[in-house]
Amino acid sequence: SEFRRLISVLYSLLPAPCSELPAAFVLRPPSRIRSREELLPRDVYMAKDQYDEAIVNYTKAIEIEPRLAIALNSRDFAYAEQGRYDRALSDFNKALELEPRYARDYVNRANAYYRLKQYDKAWDDVPKAQALGQGIREEFLNDLRKASGRDR
Repeated sequence: SEFRRLISVLYSLLPAPCSELPAAFVLRPPSRIRSREELLPRDVYMAKDQYDEAIVNYTKAIEIEPRLAIALNSRDFAYAEQGRYDRALSDFNKALELEPRYARDYVNRANAYYRLKQYDKAWDDVPKAQALGQGIREEFLNDLRKASGRDR
């Protein structure tokens, strides 16, 4: 599966040794990872606020497997955490081309558009995420209403 391919690529990119990582971040060999919810190397870097390292690893994974939407999903999140919303938008768009039913990316892309003051585009993503069953925090919607001067 796409997920297993990504994990295999990322597993090979992990720093060695990983002994300084918190106990909660026990890494599993690729053959033992069964779902997206299980630990990703990205989570290790994100938990340690090492966004640059996460971006480097996901960029390498994308170079090896350019159609891995999950790698783009992860890298776009790291860019957004750094406030690099233009870069994040590029990855959100590519990821959604590859995996248009990944509702969380619509929410994340709406947030990036909001941060870039592109409120109409942010509003365009709200119903797309909701149609896929993704909840959107009321606080975000209120902020978007206030900033855009519209209700929808």
